[in-house]
Amino acid sequence: MYSIAYYKGKIIDKKVKEAYLKLRTTPDLQSPYVAVVNKGENVRIEKQKKDFYLIRTEEGIGGYIKKKYVVKNEQVRLTTKTRPEKKSNLQMNVPIHLTWEAVYTKNPDPAKLPKMPGVNVVSPTWFKLKNNHGDVTNLASKDYVKWAKKNRYHVWALFSNSFDPELTKVALSNYETRTKIINQLRSYMKTYQLDGLNIDIENVEPKDGPLITQFVREAAVYLHNDHKYVSMDITFIADGNWSEFYEREKLSSVVDYMIVMAYDEHWGGAQTAGSVASLPWVESNLKQLLNEVPNEKLILGVPFFTRLWKEEMKEGKLSVSSKALSMDQANAWMKERKLTAIEDADSGQNYVEYTDAKTNAIYKMWLEDNLSLNKRAKLAANYQLAGIASWSRYFADKSAWLALQSSLSALSNK
Repeated sequence: MYSIAYYKGKIIDKKVKEAYLKLRTTPDLQSPYVAVVNKGENVRIEKQKKDFYLIRTEEGIGGYIKKKYVVKNEQVRLTTKTRPEKKSNLQMNVPIHLTWEAVYTKNPDPAKLPKMPGVNVVSPTWFKLKNNHGDVTNLASKDYVKWAKKNRYHVWALFSNSFDPELTKVALSNYETRTKIINQLRSYMKTYQLDGLNIDIENVEPKDGPLITQFVREAAVYLHNDHKYVSMDITFIADGNWSEFYEREKLSSVVDYMIVMAYDEHWGGAQTAGSVASLPWVESNLKQLLNEVPNEKLILGVPFFTRLWKEEMKEGKLSVSSKALSMDQANAWMKERKLTAIEDADSGQNYVEYTDAKTNAIYKMWLEDNLSLNKRAKLAANYQLAGIASWSRYFADKSAWLALQSSLSALSNK
């Protein structure tokens, strides 16, 4: 049997300074606060710590408040035969294939955008945190939305923290600033008739992880009330600012989907040439991640880009550099040199290597093509994931969509 117990409560209906009605992140009046409750408001008392209660509002926002400001009423105990399943607030009834549209300064011309068979969600990178006052940069386009709707794509616009750890900490430490950010995003989503929000928060100090969780928790409440999908991008479990701050289990309980950015096994600045995302690396990390994130909420991010690596001797030392190529660019580079890729058992991908006769520089490339994309989609099907997300639309060639579409069909029967 599984039992849940809590007490009904009510905020005292007396004159109290607002500072004492703030819900704190820890049982300490000096800690950051997440919301302000109203006098006479009904709440749920979940536990007691020192002279504080941990309470939760009817909107689902939780925090600590001094016991003397809450009237404790009767206990509620719920008993079920099994632990209740965590379910998404919103869920699409088909496998997801999301592709990101990288927008840095201006939007693409919709008339020049390609057909993308199998895609049902587009995520343009339109919104990002501008400053620590909570202003949000907006690059949204009504023409792009019109094109998407015409092609029956959902639009889940992306919001990022500009990947700035200090900016993120300052902005999200303050309840008013978080609320300002959320209200701007809600306004933009209404103005442009968007279907959802994709939250892309990266490069945060591990100790500030709870601030991210609280922001996402607050945003999700409002966005779900607006009937909008909420997805969040995460990394595989690893050390460092790019991974440690994610409270994956808590985050997955409040958003509809988690998208794991399953690439950059070997990133642009790496000193060793290698695959962007070898298939064994993806699968081993995926197994670990599924211990924290339910498979029905997890979307597998796949790369459409590859890296062309160059190894050369400079002043007696090996120098390694790389540049990202689209699928078309990689094919053109091989065609120009009359090269044919061969399947590499270690990476599960097609691989090509070339030595420049003039400079003795060695070039290496682990390809993203029909072979690798089919295998990635089959991984999503084998682990019964919610779908695929591809970075980014710009890097794809015509074959990419068909390669994923054919393999994603297996997810329809999960």
